[in-house]
Amino acid sequence: MEWRKALKAISAGTIAPVYVCYGPEVYLMNELIAAITGKLVDPDQREFAVSKFDLHETPVEAVVEDVETLPFMAERKIVIAKNAAMFTGAKDTGKAEHDLDRLAAYLKAPVDYTVLIFTVQADKLDERKKIVKSLKEADALSLACL
Repeated sequence: MEWRKALKAISAGTIAPVYVCYGPEVYLMNELIAAITGKLVDPDQREFAVSKFDLHETPVEAVVEDVETLPFMAERKIVIAKNAAMFTGAKDTGKAEHDLDRLAAYLKAPVDYTVLIFTVQADKLDERKKIVKSLKEADALSLACL
């Protein structure tokens, strides 16, 4: 899906449980994150309701654990995981080892109180990878920020 269509859907209140934003335009990714955050979380609750992770340093299973944890002092929460190179054909140069089976299991039954947003600076996702196929099967919104 194109990010403009996603922004319109978010403005209308239709928010998916999982987003994968890819492309070279970090500004567009930040616009999407800001739109979701603005729609779901009050400004005074953002400190408690928005978590950010760098997947070069944090394993994806820790991100999933945070996603499955109930929100604190907010109705819903947002978890942002940047540098999700595991969805591309590029070699992951990060320090963290990722348990992609844990992520695939979560994608089959995402929780309704958290929105998970992955960002990756790559022109496209590697359609041959099992985890990318799991994303597609789970109807996670893949947004090209080009």
